[in-house]
Amino acid sequence: SETIKIIYLYRYISLVITSLFYFIDISKHTLAVKAFIILCIVVSSIILNTLYLKNQGNSAKVILLVYMEIILNCFILIPSGGLSSPYVWYALNTLLITSMMFRKIFCWLNLLVYLSVATASSWLIVNKANTNLTVLIHQNMNFVLGFTLITLAIQLLTRYLKRMTRESEKLKLMNECLYDANTKIRESMNYILELYQAVHLFTTMDDRDELVRQIVKYTAKITRVHHAFFYSHSGDGGRFIGNPDQADGFPNETERKALAQQLELAGLTEGIKTAELFNKAYILVPIHSSFKRYGLLAVETDKTVHRATEVKEQLGFLSELGAIALERFELEEVNEKLLVTQEQNRI
Repeated sequence: SETIKIIYLYRYISLVITSLFYFIDISKHTLAVKAFIILCIVVSSIILNTLYLKNQGNSAKVILLVYMEIILNCFILIPSGGLSSPYVWYALNTLLITSMMFRKIFCWLNLLVYLSVATASSWLIVNKANTNLTVLIHQNMNFVLGFTLITLAIQLLTRYLKRMTRESEKLKLMNECLYDANTKIRESMNYILELYQAVHLFTTMDDRDELVRQIVKYTAKITRVHHAFFYSHSGDGGRFIGNPDQADGFPNETERKALAQQLELAGLTEGIKTAELFNKAYILVPIHSSFKRYGLLAVETDKTVHRATEVKEQLGFLSELGAIALERFELEEVNEKLLVTQEQNRI
């Protein structure tokens, strides 16, 4: 997250800058002591950053890490100079974390702890001239004011960052909704185009079985199902016609007869219906005109309610379209027979 990135970057940048100023300050400790303190702080920074990254979703562990770091920073401030220590600015890490992740009161309490420890160490340890505590505070008043104003600025910037994060989440959600809407529009356009192709193809077919196969093919294509087929009743127990673009997904001969019996029973009722056949979910829709039943159009689909509702709507339209095409085909056959009969009678 952006919050973790800010905390991560500030920790290492502040560590480098404060360590550099501490190292070049000749009024502080010997080089060996400085090197030891810097090494300890670098190791602790790497460990803490790793722990913060690993536990960023666990508020209880993050609070525990913050408390541990506050105590560690207090121990660093004591030997490194108190209020005059460069590591006072490194202590802003915990102020940044508490401001971004917790309530404002934690941030101000954290500031109070740092200022108290730094002032006490400056008065009791670093104070070689035995300066009075009131005078010491007065001498560092500008530093305390600056530190307080920086904390206030951190809180204001954190508030702005949180608001921007919320706005970003809203924009992200809106973009996802727009993407979904755009996807549905493209799917609708493809659906309309496929329907137009199907209508054009159905009106030009001159073979009934091929017409049925094309109806099954476009049913599978438009509804995007795993398996589709057409079942029509005949004297030998029923006839299956599958999708020419898919491998035969029909059961073996024994299961085919059992499936035909269930389809016959399902075909006795009107309207779109669902059925569980051999642990598979099927949606069945009869194809019939006003005077004849042609058969059942069946598709295998998943069991989700939303998907089943969408497929049912598409099948309802496709069954009407298939019934019109088959009825037109039969009327053309009757018309051709009438023309032949009229010609024979004329002759």
